[in-house]
Parts: sequence; structure tokens; C-alpha cells
Amino acid sequence: MIISLSTIFTKMVINSLLLVVVAVSLKNLNRNRIFNTNILFFIISLSILSTIFPLEFDYTITIPSKTVMPRIQDIFIADIFQIKEFEVKGYMIIFAIWIVGSLVKLTILIKQSLRLHSFVKLFSKKSMKTNINGRTINILYLPVVDSPSVIGLINPTIIIPDINLSKEEFNFILSHEVLHISNFDLIIKYFYEFIMIVYWWNPLGYIFKDKMDQILEIRVDEGVLEKNNTNEDKIKYVETLLNVSKQLQTNDEAALTSYFAVSGNKDLLLDRSKNILNYNKRKSNNKFIKFIFAPLLLLGFLILSSIVFEPYSLPPEEEGTEILSFDPKTSYIIKDGESYLFYINGSLALNKDKKETKQLLKSEQFKDMKIYNKGEKKLSSKQDDGKSVNKQTDSVVNNKTSSSTEFFVKNDDKYDYYKKGQFCNSYNEKDFEVIKRSATFKHVKVYDKLPD
Repeated sequence: MIISLSTIFTKMVINSLLLVVVAVSLKNLNRNRIFNTNILFFIISLSILSTIFPLEFDYTITIPSKTVMPRIQDIFIADIFQIKEFEVKGYMIIFAIWIVGSLVKLTILIKQSLRLHSFVKLFSKKSMKTNINGRTINILYLPVVDSPSVIGLINPTIIIPDINLSKEEFNFILSHEVLHISNFDLIIKYFYEFIMIVYWWNPLGYIFKDKMDQILEIRVDEGVLEKNNTNEDKIKYVETLLNVSKQLQTNDEAALTSYFAVSGNKDLLLDRSKNILNYNKRKSNNKFIKFIFAPLLLLGFLILSSIVFEPYSLPPEEEGTEILSFDPKTSYIIKDGESYLFYINGSLALNKDKKETKQLLKSEQFKDMKIYNKGEKKLSSKQDDGKSVNKQTDSVVNNKTSSSTEFFVKNDDKYDYYKKGQFCNSYNEKDFEVIKRSATFKHVKVYDKLPD
């Protein structure tokens, strides 16, 4: 499992598409037979999960990006300035800004939470306790709150503003807020706020947060209407929303509360009102939905992790480096832990990691090579941890390959391979140490300069 710039970028692209689906579906919720609030809540949850864990797995398919990703990569690895002998790279400045921004966001969130809870604690003596569905819940009447809301994770408190409410309106509000508590909506909101502490720089996160709040409110509205489903009930419920919104002005600062009516957001009130008036009671098995939610969420996460956009780079032969010719029948790759051992004509020639192997397999030279797990393929009659040779390799050695026709020339930190006086390939020190131990190359001489 790998977390990288590429996986974060890929999840942003995928989440953008999910956001479009959610936004369109919310606008046409009652006319849409496919998407309901449960499906939309699932999509939002899937987006949150993929944002927290932008992972790349062994089965992930790499999609090369020739424009966007290479430019982003260039910004990250660019030399910005130098302090004595220390080079300051682009990614260092970006991560420094990222951390500072997260700390500022966390500080603001903590201050809001402490201010809110200290305010409630100040008036806690005026609260009353009630038992709803076997759970004790505090109800607090405050003259200065912006909207009926719920605060507190461990000991939830329903706050009712000092406004004119009929008994029926009060019951609607109480039912609404109790459903927020039973649905654990505050935990979801806390969770998402902490995600935004990390991804504060991502504008999609704030849009998703608004859509998530809208889905949570509509889901609770539908829960209230499950028991109050007559046309008269729907009209009275909408009137309650409008009455509360008219009498109060909601403050958007308190991110960690659940609001009954957000007066500042007329579009949200309009969408909720339309959904309430057009709501038709659906037969649904909530226990079944809860049972399959986690497995479906995991499956969706694994599917979203099946692709990743990587910066495009030219395969080796396009860079002007000639690869040694080999017989595909006797050439293959052995996966040994995190390493991929390339056997060419029966002899170990290259030792690459996963990323390098993926890049090599895109080239014409290597694309048809098969990958085997260690122990799955018999390497030779005499196997010795990757140093064994097969009969074909032994015949090469027995023919006493002349060092005058094959040789290596050390060129700085690379080793150039020549055959019959012609340059064939260039190896770094790591690969050279591996291939020099193989039977094909162990008798080949190494020169500091081209021999006469």
C-alpha cells in the first residue's frame, strides 16, 4: 500500500465526479428513482473514506498523465532557493504551508468548540432532562441561540431558542433533533471537520461538506415524515421550518452543531421544503441497509483505488538506450517480496522495485514478459537465490565468450556494456552488481576506459 502525490490527485479527480452526481441528485431527489438519501449518504461516505486513505494497491492500474501530473511533479522537485549547502525544494515549502494551515484550522475549531460548550455549561442549570427512546437527553432553552440545534457527543443537549412555538412545532423540532442524535450525525460532522483540518487547501472539501450537511438534514426530515406522512403534516412541518427561519438568523461559525433551520441558506430551505411536500413514504429495511453498508463501502473503496494517474515518462528504448535482445521463451520476471527480478535468457539481469517494473512493462521490449511469484517457476536445475544458471547460460560460458568482444566501461556512476565493439546498454551500480554475478556476464572484463 502506497500513499503518494499521484494517489491524492487521483482521489481529487474521482471525488469531483462524485460531487457532480451528488449535486445533480439532490436537485432532483424526488424525481430520481435511482438515488435516494441512503445512496447519496453512501457516496459521501465513500468520498470521505477515499480522501482519508488515498492508497495504491498491488492491483492498481497506472494511467500515465502526459500534461498535468508531470507539471505538478516538476513543481514539487524544483529547486526554489539554497541556504548554504542546503537545497530548498518545492515540496518542502508546500508541506510547510500545509502543516501551518492545518494547525491554524485546528486552533479555530478548538476555540469554537470550547466557546460553545462553555456557553452551554453557563446555562446548564436551566436545562431539563427527558427520556426519549430509552436515552436521557438534555433540553436547554436559551434566548440568544441562532436555531434549534444539538451539541455534545457524550451527553447530547438539544438547544431550543426563545421564540414563539406552538406545541406541534415544538414536537416537530424535538423529533428532528432526536433523530440527529440517534443517527450519530454529530459524530459524522466532527469526523468531517477533522478531515478538513488536513485537507483545508482542497476547495472540493468545503463543497462536499455543504452537500453532506444537506443530505443529513433531508435524511432526518424523511425520518420525521415516516411517522407524520399526511399532507397536513407535511404542510405544518414546512411551516415550522419557515417560521423558525424567519424568527432567527443562523450563525455559520458553529461547525460542530446540528441546525434545524439555516436561515442564511435559502436554497437549502427551498430544497428541503420541496422534498418534504413531495415526499412519499418508502418501504425500506433499515436493518438490512445497515448490515450491507460496511461491506459495500469497503468494496466501493477498493474499486476507487483500482486506478491512479502517474506522471508519464518515456520507456527506456524511447530515451535512446538500447536494451539487450532476449528470447521471450526463456525470459521472465520473478516477484520476490518487494523486488522484481528480471531473468533474461535464463540469467538474472535486473533487480527493480514495483514502480520501475511497471514502467519497464510499458515498453515494447518487456511488455510480453510474464511475472511469477517466487517458487512458482523453476529457474534452473541448479538454483541458488537468483544466481543459478540454466543450460542455455552454461553453453554461453562453455563457449568461452571472449572478453575482447564483450566488455564493460566504467563511466562515472554507470557501467556501459559493449558487444563486438558496439554499445548495447548502460547500467547503474545497483543493476551492474546484480548482472555481473550472473553466468552470462561474470567473465566479462571491466575497463576504466574504452580499450584500443
